[in-house]
Amino acid sequence: MKCRPLLFLAAFLLANCSLLFAQTQHAQPTTKILHNGDVLRMYKSGLKSGQIIAKIVTSPCNFDTFPPVLRELRMKGVPDIVIVAMRMVPYGPPSASTAVPLSELAPQTARIQIPAGTVLEIEIASPVSSAKVSEGDHIMFLVSRRVLVKGITVIDRGAAARARVVKVRPAAAWGRGGLLGWVMEDVVAVDGTRVPIKLSDHLAGKNRSRAVVAAAIVTGAAVFPYTPPVGLIWALKKGDEAVLDESRKSAALVSDNTEVAGLMPKKRKAIYYSIDKLKTDEATKGTGLAPANDSFRATPIGRH
Repeated sequence: MKCRPLLFLAAFLLANCSLLFAQTQHAQPTTKILHNGDVLRMYKSGLKSGQIIAKIVTSPCNFDTFPPVLRELRMKGVPDIVIVAMRMVPYGPPSASTAVPLSELAPQTARIQIPAGTVLEIEIASPVSSAKVSEGDHIMFLVSRRVLVKGITVIDRGAAARARVVKVRPAAAWGRGGLLGWVMEDVVAVDGTRVPIKLSDHLAGKNRSRAVVAAAIVTGAAVFPYTPPVGLIWALKKGDEAVLDESRKSAALVSDNTEVAGLMPKKRKAIYYSIDKLKTDEATKGTGLAPANDSFRATPIGRH
C-alpha cells in the first residue's frame, strides 16, 4: 500500500518532464533547408530572381546540381541566374568563421540589350512525332550554344526555347506520310526574361539533317500564311510519321531588341605569395624526379 503514493508521484513527475521537454523542443527555432523543389515553388509563386537568390545565399541549402536535374529546372522556367546561384552555394553560405560578403556569393549582373537578329542554335528537347501532337500545342527546344553580348552571357546553354505547332498531319492509309510544322515563339534569358525569337530562313552546314530543316523552313514560309518562318518536316518514307528528333538542329533569330540582366564573367583574383615561400619553392626545384618525356622512338624487337 505504501508503494502506491510513490508510483503516483513518479507518474506525475514523468508527465511533467515530458510536457516540459515538448515545450522546449517547440520553442527551439527550426531552420528550413532549401532544396530544388523550394526554388521551383518560389519561382512559380512569382518571386523575382533577386529575391530567390537573396534567400539562397542566406539560408542553409542542399541542392542537387546534377546537370540533368538543373536542365529540368531550366525547362520549367527557372532563370539561369538562379541556377548559377544554386551551383555557387549548393549547401548555403559559408560558416561564420569563413564568411564572405553576399556580393561575392550572388552572381554579378549588368543590364544589356540583346540586339534583334542575334543568332541562336537550338535543338529539340525530346523527340516529337506528328502522331502525338495537335495544332496549337507547345514543343520545347534547348539552346545548344551560350549566347554572349559584349562578353556578357545573356542566354545560357541549355536555356528553354518555346515553339508552337501550326500544322500537323498524322500518317494515314495508302502510304500517306506524316507532316509537322512549327513556329518559334521565345527563349528564356539568364534572368528569366522571355526573348521573342523566330526561325532563321537560312542555315549553313553540310549536315543532311540541317539541310532538311533548312529546306523545310523555306518551304514552310511559302506554304503557310504565317509572317514568321515556319519549320516544316515530313516523313522520309511513305506511311511513316514525321519525327522531329535531337539530330536536327535549327538556327533562330532574336525578333526584337530586348533588355535583360546578363551574367558578367567572373573576375580572376590575384594570388599573392610571400618572398620566403617563393625562395623555398625555388630551392626545392630539381630535387624530384625528372619530368616525363612524351617523345616516342620505335625500336625493333629481336628474338632471343
